[in-house]
Amino acid sequence: MSLYFKAWLFMGSTVLCLITLPYWQPFVEHTFGPKWSHLALLIWGALGFTAYYLFSCPECGCSLLRTEGKFFNAHHPWPNRKCSRCGRDHTA
Repeated sequence: MSLYFKAWLFMGSTVLCLITLPYWQPFVEHTFGPKWSHLALLIWGALGFTAYYLFSCPECGCSLLRTEGKFFNAHHPWPNRKCSRCGRDHTA
């Protein structure tokens, strides 16, 4: 399985976590108490944040979720097929 496909699966699970948040957030709130109601959002945020560090180019270490430009570097929620730094194809 390619690194690109793994990154898409992970980002799909993160989006699924966000879409189903209204259904499982009350369960977290009921289980841990109302003080922990923000725990559900922290879990979703942690999934998105760790994706930038889990999926990086094996050659140069640049994140698949980062586009490097001459003037503007951007992070986005979808992975790149080719590394924006070294040009390696991640679909193979």
